[in-house]
Amino acid sequence: MTLPPIAEQVKQDGYITIAGTLYHCNGYTGNAPYLYLRYDSVSKQVVLQTGWSNDRNTVLVLEQTDIPIWKQNSWSPDCRYISAALGDKHHTDTVVWDVVMRRRVAVFPDAHEIPHPFVWSPYSGLALIQTRSGGYLWNVATDTKMLLHDGVITRSGYSPQVTNFYEFKWDEKRGQLLAVGVNTRDRVTAYDAHMGQQIAFYSVPQPTGIVSFYLSPDGSKINVYSGRYYYDYSLSIFSKQESNQVIWDRDRGTPLLHFKPPHPYIQFSPDGHYLAEKTKGGLLVWDLTHPNGDSSPSYRLTLSNDGTYNAYFFSFVDNTTFEVTVDPTADNPHKLVTRWDIVSGAFLGKVIPAAPASNWSAPQSTSPGVSGIAGQLGDGIPFNCQSGDERSNLLLRYETVVCCLSIGQAGSC
Repeated sequence: MTLPPIAEQVKQDGYITIAGTLYHCNGYTGNAPYLYLRYDSVSKQVVLQTGWSNDRNTVLVLEQTDIPIWKQNSWSPDCRYISAALGDKHHTDTVVWDVVMRRRVAVFPDAHEIPHPFVWSPYSGLALIQTRSGGYLWNVATDTKMLLHDGVITRSGYSPQVTNFYEFKWDEKRGQLLAVGVNTRDRVTAYDAHMGQQIAFYSVPQPTGIVSFYLSPDGSKINVYSGRYYYDYSLSIFSKQESNQVIWDRDRGTPLLHFKPPHPYIQFSPDGHYLAEKTKGGLLVWDLTHPNGDSSPSYRLTLSNDGTYNAYFFSFVDNTTFEVTVDPTADNPHKLVTRWDIVSGAFLGKVIPAAPASNWSAPQSTSPGVSGIAGQLGDGIPFNCQSGDERSNLLLRYETVVCCLSIGQAGSC
């Protein structure tokens, strides 16, 4: 029997209204009670509850069944759907319920002792399920299960796992799913996230291991690389082993640049027009809208000839400006931050970073000077505070920045 709906979705992801009360489902913090999926062995019901132990309160009954829940999998981002493994350790099926309609909407059988990895798309209407028979894309609206990849690796032991994809990413803007399958470890496959068809491939020549990838912030470019050991920092990569890398233009479906090893640290501009690489002597910059036809950079920005800039970090401030931060050294004890024009390579100036309030040192009493409060910090940096009441001034310090405030005065430097 299908029960009448008493739950309502709300516009904010992570929350749902049941019988007029607001609950949240993703994360354990929030301004509303958290909903847990449990099996009531006395009433033999699958229920949604709040609280723990003796404080449990049943909010909603989803179904009557003799099969207990072995493990809860995940909520959809909008809290409308929830999945769980039903059965025991040796035989489980993955079941998905529609909380609003209070009924089952899908079953993925034969999980054995390893619950199916179940990952929702950011927009809740799609999910990727990894099973012993392959990786499936499930369209909730049409209840269509599409087999994307039939390769599978299972691991038993302390942390059992079933894997169809080494890596995957939902691309909501383009309506795609990007994935590296266990049987296609040399390339990234782009699938239509609604229909399941393969629509593009991105690869590297002679990969040295399983490929990995990341997108430019605007999603128009994809960097595909391989290596035995690698770290994906979303906007940059660091490869300990030799790795070929290819920058692909996703709009044209063509490779733009092919890097041979080593290329340790790369970033895209926010609009995907520029690519910058960190080297010991400075930055190499590529204009991806007008490539040279080979892997040579558009220009090289030399930061220093004396090695001072060897320990530095850079990041894009906007589409045409990037910021370089140099760590303190014995010769230069203060952090240096500069900004540069990515188009021309021109120096734009130094930056004095705003000091977080939590990083200011404790207020220190100071002695009044002739025209205010003056003196030197412990490292010899001079300061001079001008104020109407010199006797009530306090000194606050953050790195090389000095702030003078009157006692009881609100505000910041």
